[in-house]
Amino acid sequence: TDATEIELKLNFSEDSIKTYNEDVLEEFVARAYLGSVILEGGKEKLVWGKGDKLHVLDNFCATDYTDFIYPDYIDRRLAVPMFRAVFNAPSGSFRAEAVYAPMLVTDRFASDGYWKPAAVTTLTSSVKSIADATLSGLYGGTVTPTYVKQMSAAGSLSADDLYPETKTLKYGQYGARVTGTAGSFDWGLSYYYGRNKQPSVDSAKLASYVSDYIKNGGTSSLDTGIDYDRLQVFGLEGAKAFGGLNTRFEVAYNLTDDVSGND
Repeated sequence: TDATEIELKLNFSEDSIKTYNEDVLEEFVARAYLGSVILEGGKEKLVWGKGDKLHVLDNFCATDYTDFIYPDYIDRRLAVPMFRAVFNAPSGSFRAEAVYAPMLVTDRFASDGYWKPAAVTTLTSSVKSIADATLSGLYGGTVTPTYVKQMSAAGSLSADDLYPETKTLKYGQYGARVTGTAGSFDWGLSYYYGRNKQPSVDSAKLASYVSDYIKNGGTSSLDTGIDYDRLQVFGLEGAKAFGGLNTRFEVAYNLTDDVSGND
């Protein structure tokens, strides 16, 4: 029987109200049941893989690392806008789904305190060091209007401003998954095409950008050298009970554009 439903989850925690306002609307999904097909869209936490709260195939959603002590895996995940189509075979032998997320939600890190990653601190100090060195090389002993503008650019430059805007179609994510049962064995195959949720940094491009930005008094057309790399994930998953032992597994092959492994 055809039917529709709407699922809404709100989060009124201290963090969502004071810092991360987008988390107040934790999930909002509209769903339509059309016979063997399910269509849904909205802001959703989608979990792929048969692992028990530990996954290598769950790639659409990002992770919140600002406070990593939570009672459940799903509470650490950040929902992402997506469209999803699911086909359930009438025989019940398999299920196929296709997913498109038009933007990328990246991993969230603490900006200070115990949970701030060392890599974030290193990036911040590197940008400052490059800016100071550039400004020092520009000073010729006379304070000119151009130099004042360059000083202002150096003082206002922050590593936080150099990350790319990922809430665009350029950072869309795609995926397909088929799951089924063969006897007492539950199996699954999946494919994901999207991005790493943590950024990579090209130090040479970063240095060129910072220097160019300061020399031009606050503008640059160069690449910042910070990006979220393209990622393909080919996945295999399974689950089977051996007597009282419940066995689950996930295997993933991660492929980036750096196929030679030297970038």
